[in-house]
Amino acid sequence: REQGRAIVMQEALLSEVSRYVEEARAGSEDALPPLLAACERVLALAPEDAETLRAKLTCLVELGRYGEAEALAAELGEPARYERAYALYQLGREADAMRALPADLSGASGAEQTLAAQIKYRQAEYGEAARLFRAAAEQAASEGDGTAAEHYTNVLASLVLSRDSAAATSYGASLAAGLEAEQFELAYNLACAHIGSGEYSAARDKLAVALRACRESLGAENLPEEEVEVELGVLTAQAAFVDQQLGDKEAAAAAYATLASFKAELEVAVAAVVANNTVALRGEANLFDSWKKAKANLADPLVKKLTPHQRQAFLANAALLSVAMSRPEQAKECVSSLRSEFPASPLPAIIEAASAARAR
Repeated sequence: REQGRAIVMQEALLSEVSRYVEEARAGSEDALPPLLAACERVLALAPEDAETLRAKLTCLVELGRYGEAEALAAELGEPARYERAYALYQLGREADAMRALPADLSGASGAEQTLAAQIKYRQAEYGEAARLFRAAAEQAASEGDGTAAEHYTNVLASLVLSRDSAAATSYGASLAAGLEAEQFELAYNLACAHIGSGEYSAARDKLAVALRACRESLGAENLPEEEVEVELGVLTAQAAFVDQQLGDKEAAAAAYATLASFKAELEVAVAAVVANNTVALRGEANLFDSWKKAKANLADPLVKKLTPHQRQAFLANAALLSVAMSRPEQAKECVSSLRSEFPASPLPAIIEAASAARAR
């Protein structure tokens, strides 16, 4: 009789789990905590119930409880390899996440290929990230799952950051013009490719497309003007840089000043780039304030949020400021970091030569 009662109770709990699963699939985040609680009640009676274990794993991932999700996925083994890799990625354990995925990704799912690309992107292996995003895009296009456009954008972003401007520009040009109009991220990344090639006028045109498309999209959401400007921050900063390179320093300075007025709301990497470009625009004017900005850009918490190219530029500008301020020891410290982090860079030798010339 007790066994029969337990079976009835288990069936009732499984029905409850199924109900919450359907609510979660319908997009109700509120269903996740009660779903997790219901899973625990079922597992107390049937610890090996496969469907309930999967539902619990999904809950843990969606609730951001990645440590617990990784431990459970490890117990579940091969059927949960993607969830384990994803949890490890979210925990900042990129190498372990990559090892959790299949060694041969040619037969992997689109989700696994995309995750592998994201891992390589975070590890600054941008060429490999571009290859994997391209494979994911091709698979998405063949399956018609609607994510191909996003992958195309990621391919272009990876090529831009790989510093292969010719490949990035060529790939961007090969994409459909209609797709570019719909995807402001794509127009932005194509602008970045033009910047990498020194084609600043073409970059300005693409940034205008991106800004217009993004502003129209945000306008439909009826956001306050300041919030719109914050959302446009990365586009505005890049447009200001292009103005700066084209010699319109007044327009660049005005844009940087506007962005700096709400830097607390900007993404930290965008705010740092604005500060760095402001320092570069000033030259040797207002050196002490420039040094405050440059020093803040060298803070350890910021490093992980920067691309290698940004980090190198920040270190180089800090070293050059130190030379301009006649602080040789400070300059040596910055140059030492540059040489250590970027051993192939010619910048340390150039800065040392500038420092020696100034000391004469």
